Amino acid sequence: MKNRIIKIVSMLAMFTGYLYAYGLAHANEFIVTIPKPTNIPDGMSESGVVIVTIFNAIIGVSGLTFLIIFLVGGVQFIAGAGNEEQTKKAKKMMVDAIIGLIVVSVSYAVSIYILKHL
Repeated sequence: MKNRIIKIVSMLAMFTGYLYAYGLAHANEFIVTIPKPTNIPDGMSESGVVIVTIFNAIIGVSGLTFLIIFLVGGVQFIAGAGNEEQTKKAKKMMVDAIIGLIVVSVSYAVSIYILKHL
């Protein structure tokens, strides 16, 4: 049972690392570009670019944070194999990280939809 859990956590960590590496390799495909409006002053269009840049940075940092929390939880889960309390705490940390990653992903998708349809 313990070996099976270690294999599952290892596979999840590798899969998460693969997704992160894929995101880094194809990051330029996910960048939202806002066309420059023609009926407003030049200064206004620059603020849209700044908002999108800040938004992309926040989403990237959030995703990286949840990835690190998940990996720390996995390591704690493996390290606390004999201690039920530590294992329970590590499981909670990993579940919380997955929930946080889902929330960030959904907010990213909704925000991209809103930014493209403004």
